[in-house]
Amino acid sequence: MKTIDNKTKLFNLILLYISYFKDFDGIKKLNKLLYFTDFEYYEKFSKSITGYNYIKYQRGPVIENYSEIIKEMENNKLVRRGKKEVLRLNKIYTVSRIKNMVEPDLDLFEKEELEVIRYVLSNNLVNYPPLKTVACKSHS
Repeated sequence: MKTIDNKTKLFNLILLYISYFKDFDGIKKLNKLLYFTDFEYYEKFSKSITGYNYIKYQRGPVIENYSEIIKEMENNKLVRRGKKEVLRLNKIYTVSRIKNMVEPDLDLFEKEELEVIRYVLSNNLVNYPPLKTVACKSHS
């Protein structure tokens, strides 16, 4: 088995999550998905998938150097960022959007890693429930 560096694995995990959802918006949501994935994998195998650390923020964990990671992915034409205005409870919010420009390379992931990724998707964001569901789990 060949060794994959952490950055390549992280980039492809981000691409995987972005491509999974038709309209992916929210930096907060992406960070929670990454955190849950690494946390679940760590609980089972005593190591994370990405090898990255997380910083505790008021709205939940954020992967260290998140802005630089996304900026590098954008510079390498892997993703494109944008903004979208959404109406919620009579107030307009601007949310960050991320779109994948390339497909993730699933061959970079081990079978056990893909199982954990499927578990995170099926237990946290099936049918795109309100973000509060995901937020509550990451703050507990």
